[in-house]
Amino acid sequence: MEAWMARVLSSDVARRAGVSRATVSYVLNRRPDKTISEQTRRRVIEAARELGYIPSAAGAALGSGRSQVVLLRDSGHIPSQGQEVLPLGSLAGLLRDALAREVHSWGMTLVSCGSDTPIADVLKHVDPALVIAPGGLDEDEADVVAAVGASVVDRDERGGPLSDLVLGRLPVLQVQYLAEHGLRAPAYLTTRMPGLEPLVASRRRAVLTACGQEGLPVPREYAVGPLDEDAVAEFTGVLHDWSQAGVDAVVCFNDLHAGLALAAARGAGLRVPGELAVIGADDEVLGRFLDPPLTTVAPDMVAFAQYLAARARAVLDGTEVPAVPTTLARVIERATVPAPRFPGPQTCRDRH
Repeated sequence: MEAWMARVLSSDVARRAGVSRATVSYVLNRRPDKTISEQTRRRVIEAARELGYIPSAAGAALGSGRSQVVLLRDSGHIPSQGQEVLPLGSLAGLLRDALAREVHSWGMTLVSCGSDTPIADVLKHVDPALVIAPGGLDEDEADVVAAVGASVVDRDERGGPLSDLVLGRLPVLQVQYLAEHGLRAPAYLTTRMPGLEPLVASRRRAVLTACGQEGLPVPREYAVGPLDEDAVAEFTGVLHDWSQAGVDAVVCFNDLHAGLALAAARGAGLRVPGELAVIGADDEVLGRFLDPPLTTVAPDMVAFAQYLAARARAVLDGTEVPAVPTTLARVIERATVPAPRFPGPQTCRDRH
């Protein structure tokens, strides 16, 4: 029964109530600019309740004024045992905490749920005024959110997920930085860890695109599984073969994988950065304590959270959406990429 209820769409409610889908949207979104008769409004609400389209918490709040809850649909998921926190990185937690501070300053409360929890299930218990989904909602999810009268902040003006504004820049800056330092044959180390598929695909596309834009060859690629001793031994052999084939740098999925690359480089007898450059992404704290300290690309998740909050506030208040910040990511220069092999007109420290 629960699975069936989660698949109910606004078109089902429209058929049940004998009205248009637009009328369903107007009623459930409490649109003050649309004149809907009381009889029609009651018919739509009753049909939605009968079909299970309106979660109980939201249904009880219809007509009672705006909720003081903001729901964050983040990109995290409930980890399997042994895959908690560190193997998945800390960016999602940093974004959530920074956004919670902004929302708290409004006198509202932030509630978060991961991407593996059906949003219809969450909305049975929470009645948000607004849903923030940096990774984007699909059409059915957007329908469910609309049914409870909540606003949504999930996509930019071009229709892309808002998370691409920051996370989509990291692979581009990685490749650009290597190219500007004279490294012309990078390879890409990624992951096959479950639960990260959308981010894995997005970063891979960005790496390939950036290599093409910089005139670099299509990079060799390898995906490792869980980050353990077996993964180091596995990648050591791969890295040895890459070096024999002329690979001079490794673009890593994130800093955790960059740490793996450094361990594998030692196993393969390769000096970093003398014989092999390594660049990470996400600027995890551990990167500064690696040997040598890790050159990486840092997303400014606090600035991104502040932008999301400003955009959300504008949606709630009906005011103009703020401009996207120009600097949401930057290269952190440490010691795993050598000095430039030729002078260039611009260093990556100026690139964001």
